[in-house]
Amino acid sequence: MRAYIANSSMSTQEEIDLLWSGLSSVAKSSDGFFDPSTLLVLSTVLCPNTSWSSPYGIVQFSSGDLHSWIESSGECPFFTIKDGEPIARAVCSGDYIYPCAWVPSDNCGVNKTADQLLIYLEENLMTGESDIQDALSVLTGISQDTNVTSAGVDAAFDIIHQTGSISQPTQENVASVVDIVSNLATLDQSLTMDAEKKNGAVSRATMALEKILLAVNVPSNQTFQQVAPNLVVQVINSESDGVRDGIAFSIIGDDSQSFDDSDIQLSTNNLGNGNRGGVVQASVVIGPETIDEGTVGNIAFTVFRDDALFVMDGGQDNQVGSNDGRRNITVNTNIIGASLGTSETKPLNDPVTITLEHKQRNATNPQCVYWEYSTNAWSSDGCVLTITSETHTECQCNHLTSFAVLMDVSGIPRRSERVEQVFGILSYIGCSLSIVGLLVTLAVYGTDRHIRILMCLCITLLFLYVFFIIMTALDRYPGEPEVGPGLCGVIAAVLHFTTLSSMSWMGVEGINMFLMVVRVMDSYIPLFMMKASTIAWGIPAAIVILTGVISRQNYANSDYCFLQKWPLVGGLLIPMAFILALNLIIFALVMRRLMRIKSGGRNASELKSEARHEIMRRLTNGIGVLLLLGLTWLVGYFTVIEQLNLAVHVIFILLNSLQGFFIFVFYVLRQPQSRAHLREHMGCCLHDSPLTTNAGPMSMKQTTMTGTENSINKSVLSESDIDVKYP
Repeated sequence: MRAYIANSSMSTQEEIDLLWSGLSSVAKSSDGFFDPSTLLVLSTVLCPNTSWSSPYGIVQFSSGDLHSWIESSGECPFFTIKDGEPIARAVCSGDYIYPCAWVPSDNCGVNKTADQLLIYLEENLMTGESDIQDALSVLTGISQDTNVTSAGVDAAFDIIHQTGSISQPTQENVASVVDIVSNLATLDQSLTMDAEKKNGAVSRATMALEKILLAVNVPSNQTFQQVAPNLVVQVINSESDGVRDGIAFSIIGDDSQSFDDSDIQLSTNNLGNGNRGGVVQASVVIGPETIDEGTVGNIAFTVFRDDALFVMDGGQDNQVGSNDGRRNITVNTNIIGASLGTSETKPLNDPVTITLEHKQRNATNPQCVYWEYSTNAWSSDGCVLTITSETHTECQCNHLTSFAVLMDVSGIPRRSERVEQVFGILSYIGCSLSIVGLLVTLAVYGTDRHIRILMCLCITLLFLYVFFIIMTALDRYPGEPEVGPGLCGVIAAVLHFTTLSSMSWMGVEGINMFLMVVRVMDSYIPLFMMKASTIAWGIPAAIVILTGVISRQNYANSDYCFLQKWPLVGGLLIPMAFILALNLIIFALVMRRLMRIKSGGRNASELKSEARHEIMRRLTNGIGVLLLLGLTWLVGYFTVIEQLNLAVHVIFILLNSLQGFFIFVFYVLRQPQSRAHLREHMGCCLHDSPLTTNAGPMSMKQTTMTGTENSINKSVLSESDIDVKYP
């Protein structure tokens, strides 16, 4: 039935109510002819109250006029991009002939990305128990999302950090946190490094895990255990029976890729190492002296499958120690941790014993270490290695935290500690002699403008030796960072610059020697020293800056404050190789000229008599040329040959640590004028020696052949060595 109402002063709803009331009365008095329950009054201009089944539940729309828009009841869930807004909107649609109706549409939009959801949870994490668990449940799922970026990872770690402030976490909370941390350990390492570099999020999250393990309620004589693929935790109340007699926690099994519930063993009453059969992956034994009456609360154990969440300070990669391009010192075990009632690291009454299985069997040089949260680095303080084999290493430490074993997984045998000490002593002696020799050389020739190349070379070598001694003195404990990254970077940069600059000045001297000895004619170069200074100071500075900008965090090795592998190769070894190759060619040309013996019309017997002296003199001069051109540095490139490594290292250390001293011998002691100058200040300490009789006449005059610094070469080469032809 249709009813049309014209010229009414009532509202549409009042008209509908009036019609329904009248028709309902008629139906009730129809003696069953008209069932009142079937009565429905609809309008062509007013949409009625309506329910709609949305993707997020049933929502309601109230009545509204034709063509109007209205919002539904209920709010969009937090995981949608319009969280907090009405779930749906609807328009009242009709044609004035048939009854109008609501046409609803979803208003929540698509779900948030993993990053957006993680950031939302980070900003809106509630303190209520149900809110925390809801957030952790969501985080458990999205922490496995492979599309998460560094912003999302940072938020995820911060959420874990916030859970550490829960005063009474439930076991369900802790189980979720363990699963999440295990998932985060599988993320790309660059993401965790970025998160740590930004605000230390990774370290704060692992510390929060330890806090909630110590805070979770575990009844006496019960344990809480959660096993995830990359993380195992077990918690026991310190009041449990037998705990104060000693406790041992072990992971048993041969599957290093994941953990299983059956792998976990916990023993009390001082039952050995807790191993009741099987291969130990990781174990920690705490004696009764350590668990004293002052220990209250929980005793918590953790085992991480790898060191993915132990990120070095500044976000550096986790390869630590003396990684010189051939050695690869890194964590080669699981990481096992233990806490007694508090997360604070403090000395124990009796050391704990840690046993860890090696992941890579051919690794060498084990070192027992623990994770120092204050510096975000591995440290060996308070830990000693007691037993090691091809498969396992046992350590004892006088405090509780997270423990691991660093090993060299490159497979290259390490030199003994005694050999390293000998190398260090040789370096100190050689550098010290060179520093003294260079200082004397600078004092003798410091005011002589004619030998500025030698002076510049001496200055750069002097700084090189001084900073090398500083670097060596700071490296007291090999394998451990002992200097802040800023200071370490400065020391590495100075060593980088002085090494390149000294090699550059040797290259300049090589060019100068070529012009004087080989080319001779037409060898004048205007403003030679200005151009040489630009090359020998400017280019090394540019290389150091460029290498530092490109490498950034990977520029300096945090252990011994020198260049890491790729900055060393690209920023030092390649430029040095170029200079040394140039000087090697010049050396060959100069030696060819030096070894020419002129007869000068003398008979054969005279030539034979003088030849020996001439050859010895020229060989001595050749050694001086070799030294001046820095060709002794070529020996360093042979250290990569393992069969020659030890002998080559000794030769390299002696030749190059003493280079400054050799300069003093060749260019001061062999100079009559220089010895006379020294005698004036040192009295009887210096006397004339036959040493200079083989050197031939030594001229310290500035020559005019090149307009450059040729007098230094005349310190090495006698005038008879240089075949000068005048037009």
